[in-house]
Amino acid sequence: MKSMLHSRDVVAVIVARALMMGALSVVTVSVLLRVHDAGHGPWATSAVFVVLALPSVLGMTVAGNLADRVDSRVLLTSALSAQAVGTLALGSNAGLVWTLGWLAVFETGFVLASPVWTALVPRIVGDQGVQRVAGAQMVASSIAQPLGAAAAGLSVDRIGHLHTPWTATALTVVVLVVALSLRTRRGGRAGGARDAAGNGGLSHIRRDPVLLALLTGTVVLVFAVQGVNVVEVFLVRDALHASASQYGLGELGFGLGSVVAGVLIGRVATDVGRVRTVVFGFALAGVVCVAIGLAPGFWIYWTLLSVLGLVNAAANGCLGPLVVLRTPDHLRGRVIAVLSGVVSAASVVSLLAGGLVGSWLGPRLTFVAAGVLGTAAALAMGLRVRRAMTDQPLGPPTHEAQEPTTDEAQGPTTHEAQGPTTAPLVPPNATLVPAAAALVATTAAATGEGTTAEGVAPAPAA
Repeated sequence: MKSMLHSRDVVAVIVARALMMGALSVVTVSVLLRVHDAGHGPWATSAVFVVLALPSVLGMTVAGNLADRVDSRVLLTSALSAQAVGTLALGSNAGLVWTLGWLAVFETGFVLASPVWTALVPRIVGDQGVQRVAGAQMVASSIAQPLGAAAAGLSVDRIGHLHTPWTATALTVVVLVVALSLRTRRGGRAGGARDAAGNGGLSHIRRDPVLLALLTGTVVLVFAVQGVNVVEVFLVRDALHASASQYGLGELGFGLGSVVAGVLIGRVATDVGRVRTVVFGFALAGVVCVAIGLAPGFWIYWTLLSVLGLVNAAANGCLGPLVVLRTPDHLRGRVIAVLSGVVSAASVVSLLAGGLVGSWLGPRLTFVAAGVLGTAAALAMGLRVRRAMTDQPLGPPTHEAQEPTTDEAQGPTTHEAQGPTTAPLVPPNATLVPAAAALVATTAAATGEGTTAEGVAPAPAA
């Protein structure tokens, strides 16, 4: 990894992705706090999360095609400019509808840029370096996200709702400068030249039984588990009788576990090791959810949440490179966009269902039920992947392995080389749900809103 970090483009991509996640945290938390403080109910916070997910769901085909066919520098410049415009406009004193509209502009830029960053990685480091870069990106993003959320909360307290999104504007401008400095490029004419037959991301996934098993299993898993984010605040504040500050500590524990996972997954060197990490990581995540639902006290809950952050991040951190290395370069943008869109859709449905199930079962039983379903989904995914591996054994990618196409001495490269990539399959917005909902729910708790004697109320993030 040390030698890899000597490449300016590797460091640039890692830093840029982390700053993007920090900007996303700032925007999400600032908008949620504005909506809450304006007196809008849980339906409005639900609308915020839906708006954050819809661009990924509705735009997955467009985002993938653009990532593979448009010059990466041009597309990153356009997408990041849209993000900057969205964050600037969010600083205006507009009503809820306009706020959601500008939030959609920001998120659309985020969705268009994400697959481009990911698809550039193998071009910079080659196939053999993808896993290590994924680990480094996870560490950086796991640090940037909670810092962005915390900065947004402090900024709202000190300078108000209107000016806080401009912090994200500054971060986005920095990312834009980084994007313009990249020597490695992809896309353009050669990006679509090998796609004359009309192949797309979904077609590629269907032809690869391992990828198909991973995708369907992940969708079911996200649907089963993601909804617990809605009831987590009620578990901590009402069932465990923890303070608002302790709830914030819980999210910090989850982030610390993710950082540890990012350090460890860089050592996973084979596809077989990645598959095992994905299956066992997701299965353990379900078991930990059950344990969290049964936790007798806050500090046991905190320890379990840290473990959950570790196993969840380890699984996601190996799932991304596994998909990358089974996808040829000219299809990567489309495959990444399809996976992110489908998983985002499952996440939205799960979050909406989580509020309904939480009102019926209560927070503890919701965690237990989600954990059982999640573990079952992970084990079923493992069986499907095992059968797929029997038909198509794992090993070196079936396409030509990608070698690094740029270094400090070589100078700029364009679009000649072809070879595999993906972002973490659980969309970035999903990992923001606990921290963002925490600040909103904590504010509600401080003002006496939103809870009942039973500890179950309309979920602020439903």
